[in-house]
Amino acid sequence: MIVIEIRPHRWGWKVFEASGVEPVFPQKNQAIDYAQCRASFLSGEIRVLDSSALSRSTTRIESCECRYDGRRR
Repeated sequence: MIVIEIRPHRWGWKVFEASGVEPVFPQKNQAIDYAQCRASFLSGEIRVLDSSALSRSTTRIESCECRYDGRRR
């Protein structure tokens, strides 16, 4: 199970997936979209935190939502 956290950052919103994988986005919805794409192949959670590190919302990803059919485009 993967846990991706989205936290406020001085330049926007930081997506923490793993050590060294911490991109920053200027808008919150961009950070959420990125996290959903990263978690779409796995099961886990996306947690959006506020500035005091308290969880504001949690999205559970239960199963693979990919629609890859194996063909090259």
